[in-house]
Amino acid sequence: MKRINFLIVAFVTTLVLFSACKKDNDTSPGVVQGFYYGENDTATLTKADSAYANNAFHTIIARKNNSTVVEINSNDLQVGTYAIISSEFSFTYVKNGTLWNATSGTLKITKNDGSKLSGTFSASAAGTIYVVTGKFDDIPIQ
Repeated sequence: MKRINFLIVAFVTTLVLFSACKKDNDTSPGVVQGFYYGENDTATLTKADSAYANNAFHTIIARKNNSTVVEINSNDLQVGTYAIISSEFSFTYVKNGTLWNATSGTLKITKNDGSKLSGTFSASAAGTIYVVTGKFDDIPIQ
């Protein structure tokens, strides 16, 4: 009888321990988390070292080599498609310390689950750099 009680207690303890463990997978299946950008219709996008969305200021920031490379400002981070250039939206790209500000474009947010943000963007302006495009998948919302 003691052996059966011991086995039952051991089984229940094991069951409780394994059911309490959280699976460490915050991203959607098949999604590679990160922020990717490229200029002038390049086929190969560069991955930022870090990126996040600031919920209080409705801003998306991507950093490479400890410097901001893309900053998107809006008045909303909800799922939808937004014109980048209006009184509420702006897009800035920084290359070699020089600021590039878009004059037109779109920001499409495809996911906002309260903790992660995903979407795409395309921003245009006249000059040597005429377009900056990219995507962001499951970047954290702060």
